[in-house]
Amino acid sequence: MNLRLSSIIGLAGCKTIMALAAGALMLCVASVAASSDAAVKESPQTTAQNGGDSKLIVYYFHTTDRCYSCNLIEKFTKETLVSYFQKEIADGLIDVQIVNVERPENNHFIKDYKLYTKSVIVSDVVKGNEIHWKNLTRVWELIRKESSFRDYVSREVRLCLEDHKG
Repeated sequence: MNLRLSSIIGLAGCKTIMALAAGALMLCVASVAASSDAAVKESPQTTAQNGGDSKLIVYYFHTTDRCYSCNLIEKFTKETLVSYFQKEIADGLIDVQIVNVERPENNHFIKDYKLYTKSVIVSDVVKGNEIHWKNLTRVWELIRKESSFRDYVSREVRLCLEDHKG
């Protein structure tokens, strides 16, 4: 016997079930996104500006208007950092910041880091002073190779972290 769900509960019941299922899926996706964003700050302030302690700051610098690739760089960078460096982020050894350089208070970063496009920068801050920084320029080259992108970012951050702990 071949019964369709709509013949058992009616068309209105099917629409209700589908709406509930879609809502549940959206909640799951939002929950996963929120958990990876919890460790990432949108604030432009750094430890160097605040006179704080020693840490690595991993920035993603962007403008207001962003293309698909720009959004992917941010997404892959945040996910990589949260995945590979969750403990270091929780311990305050790594600070992740997403910064819009078109905001007036963030415009100085363009000169500070010689930015010419959306960029991932790793900044080594010791006793409140930036002592070294590196632009991870290969993120653009690797944007279509997610696994290579993640390997590159995690390797570069790990190397900077080892130098930082030095």
